[in-house]
Amino acid sequence: MPMSAKRPISLATVGYLNVLPNAVNIVPAKVELKIDLRDLSQEHLDNILSELKQQLNLIAEATKTEIVITQALHVLPNFSSSKNSRCDRPSLPTPKLKSHLFT
Repeated sequence: MPMSAKRPISLATVGYLNVLPNAVNIVPAKVELKIDLRDLSQEHLDNILSELKQQLNLIAEATKTEIVITQALHVLPNFSSSKNSRCDRPSLPTPKLKSHLFT
């Protein structure tokens, strides 16, 4: 799909991974990971989460493993083009942050 075509812009990152027993050449008995899903649309996030759950259920059935999904945090998508008022003061520099979602 061309980049100019309208499509959901989503981002998923794994920021935490805990593998037990965390030893070389050992199949882990337990793996914990935390995934951060981001999008500017709650509908897109809901669709991504639904698809992720379906795929994880298929993996659990195929591998005869237990996969537990726990939602730890839910923040509604919010995009504001205005700067934070604290950064509007001339004495404070406004940081330029790059994010895949907003480029």
